[in-house]
Amino acid sequence: MGFGYGISPCAPLILITGYAATLPVGFAVILGAVFALAITISPVLFIILISGALAKRMNKEIPQYLTWFRLGCYVLMIVLFAAGLIKEVIE
Repeated sequence: MGFGYGISPCAPLILITGYAATLPVGFAVILGAVFALAITISPVLFIILISGALAKRMNKEIPQYLTWFRLGCYVLMIVLFAAGLIKEVIE
């Protein structure tokens, strides 16, 4: 999904690309790596909150469904980001 978002330009990506073009190659690579890490933080936090916080409670109450719940969270995230990516590509 990250690669797909990378090839569909968004405003922050265009700004970072323009800024990176003015930097030496080493600094531009570091800037790109920091941007890539920063852009992945919000989905990772969302998954941790959903599957982590609720998983502890579910493990006590309904442990047989915990694996399916985690799988559902991952599939939901993939579907949401895929839908957003398709929407951006179409527009």
